[in-house]
Amino acid sequence: MREFYDLLVFGQECIEFGEKIGFKKACFSEVNYCEPKNVIGITPLKGKINIFLGGDLKINQAAVRKKIQVLLNPVNEKTKNFDSATARIAKENNICIGISLSSILEKKGIDRIKLLKNLMFMVKICMKMKTDLTILSGARNKLEMRPPRDLASVLIMLGLTEPQALWAISETPKALLEELEK
Repeated sequence: MREFYDLLVFGQECIEFGEKIGFKKACFSEVNYCEPKNVIGITPLKGKINIFLGGDLKINQAAVRKKIQVLLNPVNEKTKNFDSATARIAKENNICIGISLSSILEKKGIDRIKLLKNLMFMVKICMKMKTDLTILSGARNKLEMRPPRDLASVLIMLGLTEPQALWAISETPKALLEELEK
């Protein structure tokens, strides 16, 4: 049976609830989550899964050149800020591109539509460049948590096949956790 992992939740409540809804592991203490305001703020920590929020082209490009593990949300509802060069560098440096479900859920109306359109654009580039993708809940409470197959369905909607989507929430995060244990 396939094991699913959520690499970013905030708090013990989410960890416990994640296990109830089908995740083998929901991560909080193993993660260094950072929202850098500029390229100087990109400082990975050893012994942690370094997840850096993107969104700005300069931050995206600087982040994929550092030894982080996940570049989260490199696009937003306003701009795409993601290109094939960034995806290629991420692939070369073994960096996974992450999508946060909470970023989709918090948007309303036309902003959510624009974000989904930009995410579809990003997924298409990642597929072309064969860059690893994953989806994280980014949940701050248990009401923001969704079962693993619901997360996979979001990836399918964004352009992945079902096997690719299941891989993105099982094998990709599992490899990152195993790398952390080395």
